[in-house]
Amino acid sequence: PVTMSPKLIRTASLLLNLGLYWLALIFPKSSNLWIFGSWFGQSYSDNSRYLFEWVIENKPEIRAVWVTSNRAVHSQLMKQSREVYFRYSLKAIVLGLRASVSVFVQSNECDNMLFMNNPKTIQVQLWHGTPLKKIGLDDSRLISKSHLSMAKNVLFPFANPRHDLITASSQEDFSTFSSAFNSDQACITGYARNDLLKPSPINFDAPTIAYLPTFRNKPGSKIDLLMAYGFNPKAWHSFLERINGTLIIKMHPVNRADLNDALLPSGLHRIKLLEGHDATQLIK
Repeated sequence: PVTMSPKLIRTASLLLNLGLYWLALIFPKSSNLWIFGSWFGQSYSDNSRYLFEWVIENKPEIRAVWVTSNRAVHSQLMKQSREVYFRYSLKAIVLGLRASVSVFVQSNECDNMLFMNNPKTIQVQLWHGTPLKKIGLDDSRLISKSHLSMAKNVLFPFANPRHDLITASSQEDFSTFSSAFNSDQACITGYARNDLLKPSPINFDAPTIAYLPTFRNKPGSKIDLLMAYGFNPKAWHSFLERINGTLIIKMHPVNRADLNDALLPSGLHRIKLLEGHDATQLIK
């Protein structure tokens, strides 16, 4: 089979989205059509999921549509009678051209469809966490001042993320997002996913301990945040047996844990490594 290099795939994607971008500028918009997506189209999770569900339950006049690249997510939402389509399918493209609002937790390119980053579509950036490190324009690693990069931004205007609304959970987040996204459109609303969290007493008879580290290195990379720092699975399991507890380990959505059967032997049933799960569902 013929394989395409990542650069060729990226160029083809930009050219496809360029045509759709200009088409989106003249396409009639539907004021009640909102498109939602999350995490590279691979999961049904995070702030966009919970705003999507809230809109469906509380704003029936709004047509809320989820786009995904994941067959399991598509099947899950179909079973729930949610409106869902595969990203860049003909139906998703037509709806993307007509949508008046695009909702995401990273960017249109990552979560929805790149051409939706146009001036005729309202861009709602929900983000996906409380920044503990520099992000966006404040992260020097992401800033390119090369002539090629500047030329790309001119030729492909949708390649520069823009935001009409950025949700923040505190004054500190507000300041961080305003700087990182060079925008005065941040608003302290709280996070949609946190609306599910309710105060509850700690179950000391069967406690659950969650380790949910933030993003490190680069997307798709394996990282060792356990063994390199003296984590002893057998000792931990013995401790958990004594307190009748469970340890849940869940990496950031774009990282993978550098663990295998040799490092985490079978039989240690009180230590659970979860991948692809929604952290809100674990702790609500």
